[in-house]
Amino acid sequence: SKHLENILNNISSLSNLSSLVIILTDNIKNPNNFYRYIFRLPTLKYCTLSFGMFNTTELLPIATNEYGSIEHLIIKDSLSINYLYESRKKRKDICPIVLKYLKDLKHVSVKLKDINFDDIEILIKDLFRNVQLLYISTSRYKEYLDANRWERLILSSMPYLRIFDFQHIFSENSNENTEFPYKVQIKRFTSSFWFERQWFFTYQYTWNRGWNDIIFYSINQSSDKYFRQNSSISTIILILFEISPYPIGLFYLSH
Repeated sequence: SKHLENILNNISSLSNLSSLVIILTDNIKNPNNFYRYIFRLPTLKYCTLSFGMFNTTELLPIATNEYGSIEHLIIKDSLSINYLYESRKKRKDICPIVLKYLKDLKHVSVKLKDINFDDIEILIKDLFRNVQLLYISTSRYKEYLDANRWERLILSSMPYLRIFDFQHIFSENSNENTEFPYKVQIKRFTSSFWFERQWFFTYQYTWNRGWNDIIFYSINQSSDKYFRQNSSISTIILILFEISPYPIGLFYLSH
């Protein structure tokens, strides 16, 4: 941590620094101060930060205008969903820097592992109000195949959503081929709500040696076209977080 501080102090003296990549293997006790160093570099345009596991023992107030000159930012980090919940309960001006920006994010990509629908639903309701493009990859819990629940969640908590790119993978032990119940459940993703938005889905099903394996995923999503049409957005933030009961998985964010 001391070596990192010395490096950052030296970097700050580089008046024409426009691109920076930092990969850390050691823990950082207070990543907020680290972010401050980076965001205050006056000419920095492109930045990639990759952390080891950090210990968030101290959460400092962060001003919302501390992006500086950065146009493209990629942060790779680990975060427990329980930590997100606990942080949201604290004073609004004393929270991780990441949570300061979540509510303004418009493009979000989430890969979840061992997170049930109830938990991610709380997060979406709290933070994803302005999201326009959502890529979400889930696993294990069959509740994610509840089309009606997704419809209610999108209508109530993501009213600006334009792209919904969804993938769900799960397996279960079974002594017989039981594809039919899943076909009935998946068919609910063909209602007028999904058709009107041109959000279409398909699935792959296999039964082998007592296991049912299902992959349900979006097709014909136009996220690339969406990004091209919205290329005027000046600041792109891509934050990769591991979100789970323990820190595994990925959480990508674009501003």
